[in-house]
Amino acid sequence: MGIYFNNILLVTDMDGTLLNSDNKVSMNNKQALEYFVNEGGLFTVATGRMEKSVIPYLDDLPINVPGVLYNGGALYDFQSQKCIWNQVLPDDFILLLDKIVRSFPGIGVEVYNNENVSFITHNDYTDSHCIKENFVRKTKSLEQIQGSLQKVMLVWEPSCLNQVETFLIQNATGVDWVRSEPQFLEILAKNVNKGNGLRKLKKHLNLHKVYTVGFGDHLNDMALLTASDIGITVDNGHDKLKSIACYCGKHHNEDALADIIYQKDLLFDLFKMRK
Repeated sequence: MGIYFNNILLVTDMDGTLLNSDNKVSMNNKQALEYFVNEGGLFTVATGRMEKSVIPYLDDLPINVPGVLYNGGALYDFQSQKCIWNQVLPDDFILLLDKIVRSFPGIGVEVYNNENVSFITHNDYTDSHCIKENFVRKTKSLEQIQGSLQKVMLVWEPSCLNQVETFLIQNATGVDWVRSEPQFLEILAKNVNKGNGLRKLKKHLNLHKVYTVGFGDHLNDMALLTASDIGITVDNGHDKLKSIACYCGKHHNEDALADIIYQKDLLFDLFKMRK
């Protein structure tokens, strides 16, 4: 066990950042992350995915601290397979969700609770998402949903989701929302985001003297990058992330994480620039 990356916590988004277009962890990224951890680094993911969507990747990821799931809505310990903190949507949000379903025919609605996803409505976009994530599509009515909602994902044509955002601005209280991809609008509890998830993780682990590196590619990663000591995006990242990132790396299909890790002095140069 080395010490080169001692006191560095690396937190990465998955889709569009760590994973390539085939939704796989490349061998180069896997080996680079193993090297990072073997040299004393702390590593985890910050993702919009739920537990079941991350677990299949654990053989390729040397995660050694809890992960930030549901875009900051939960901290999950993969070793003990237990949720150690979560923040759910307000109980009355389901009333507004019913109004959304009735007001926007054709919208796809995915509800995440109890470590599962249920489909209130579906469309071509939700069908594609099912295939990508290997979901078993369980269709339920809102009346059949039991328990608190971890998050809700509205899935539709991007231009149509713009209209839904206007509706939320006018009608929603006690919640926040973010685009994780152009066709995904995720609704979360107030102040839930990856940045606050990272802060809760550091507090939970008592990591007061650790430097943080955040990697991401889309708007749901902005809070992660700004909460990190060093925020890094990828060449395929959203322009808004490129405008705030400390560094823009390679495309996610070109082993962006491995490239940063193997440029060992780059991280330390970036830390010096931020001081």
